[in-house]
Amino acid sequence: MIRSSVRSACNAIRFAQSMRYIAPRRFMATKSVELRDTLQKIYEDTLLPINDKVNGPLEKTTQQIPAMPIVFLLGNHSSGKSTFINYITGQSVQHTGVAPTDDSFTVIVPGQENTTKDGRTLVDDPDFGFGGLQRFGLPFLGHLSMKVRNDINTKDIILVDSPGMIDNPSTGMEKSSSRDRGYDFMGVTKWFAEKADVILFFFDPDKPGTTGETLQALTQALQGQDSKLHIILNKVDQFSKVHDFGRAYGALAWNLAKVIPRKDMPEINTMCVPHNEGMKEPDSPCIPLDDLQHTRQQVVDMVMNAPAARIDNMISKVSDSAQMLLVHSRVVNALKYNVARMARAKWAESILTALFGAAVTAGFWTLGTGVEVTAAMGALSVLGGGGMYAYKDFENKKEMKRITEDDALNHLFHTLYYKEISEGDEFIQSMWRRIFGSTKQMLNTVGLGDCESLKRSELARLEDIVRETVPRLRRETAPLRSGDDRHLPKEESA
Repeated sequence: MIRSSVRSACNAIRFAQSMRYIAPRRFMATKSVELRDTLQKIYEDTLLPINDKVNGPLEKTTQQIPAMPIVFLLGNHSSGKSTFINYITGQSVQHTGVAPTDDSFTVIVPGQENTTKDGRTLVDDPDFGFGGLQRFGLPFLGHLSMKVRNDINTKDIILVDSPGMIDNPSTGMEKSSSRDRGYDFMGVTKWFAEKADVILFFFDPDKPGTTGETLQALTQALQGQDSKLHIILNKVDQFSKVHDFGRAYGALAWNLAKVIPRKDMPEINTMCVPHNEGMKEPDSPCIPLDDLQHTRQQVVDMVMNAPAARIDNMISKVSDSAQMLLVHSRVVNALKYNVARMARAKWAESILTALFGAAVTAGFWTLGTGVEVTAAMGALSVLGGGGMYAYKDFENKKEMKRITEDDALNHLFHTLYYKEISEGDEFIQSMWRRIFGSTKQMLNTVGLGDCESLKRSELARLEDIVRETVPRLRRETAPLRSGDDRHLPKEESA
């Protein structure tokens, strides 16, 4: 009886704490839907048609923007991800345990009834915006599920729980494969990270950042996601001595320093989560409980404020898409121009060779040379023109292979953006690094022949999105994230 009362009281406290987010979130959700519709129209009317023309780096799907804000949880197995999900939702949504309890990506969404659906159903539903996951194949869809819950505190937010990260069976990160799980685990992780508005990466005292998949995720899947990423050292209530805490914290910082190439380390949030049946606050003999509660509340705030982060992230997503597509298109245009120039030179030199032979043949005919000699010269003229065509075609194929090699592509990019690079524009170079792999793969598989050159008006439309549309949307949505509550609906007085 007492245990039940304690549990009810704790649930009531958490519900009361969550209520302070509801009014702003409802208004934010309305504005977020309006913005999503605007940005989705930009994708459908401009970005995707141009992307199809140039076989660009954007996903070949109209489901570009998920339906709700996404909070993506990563971490080693037994790092407390599932426990944190149960805590923040106020319900027992995920199974918890010391051993790995789930090998799937679980998408947790608010809904009208409690139900569980498979990955294929989630991907096929256009309302959720997860259609892009279909490209990872049926083996992955068998490791994807969706839980719909109608009684959770995280209204208007999608939580994505990932499988606990483990050491790869192969030795060394270089020899490991992203398909050790039967599907492209790092590719899926990168996809969710790009779509997410908040990323929480959990570590626990036993494995402070030492697993192979953890290092791969930080160096590959989470590249460029620094603004969303929050590092959490969880379960610090397990430490009985401050010395043990210091060693674990130092080990985590050391491991992060090896994969994060900058001098300033990201903030490490140290916290713990109630995990017993009564959700009683844990205690740590070496760290004050108030500090743990304060840090945990900060992490909860990050999750609950995901709708506000989504506003910026959606606009940034469109801006990045337009920028990447613009860089890709300019590179394709330049390559198409070079190929067309080589083709014109091939035909011109072949025709000139044939014409020269014809002129020589005509000269022999005029001088009264015998028919046999004149005929032989005519045949040589035709063979000369054909031979020149074959030679230039062979040379052009060699040149085409050369200009699509890594060094040549990088040189072409530096030529196209020499002004920006000379001014130290790191952003445009980061865009090139992001699309280089996909552009290279497109050239090696599909080839330039299946790409169209963009007109100036089409390039101008992409530039207009970057220079006009995105800044305008930033200004229009500024009150939603500035802390100015004058835009919020007023409470009616009783």
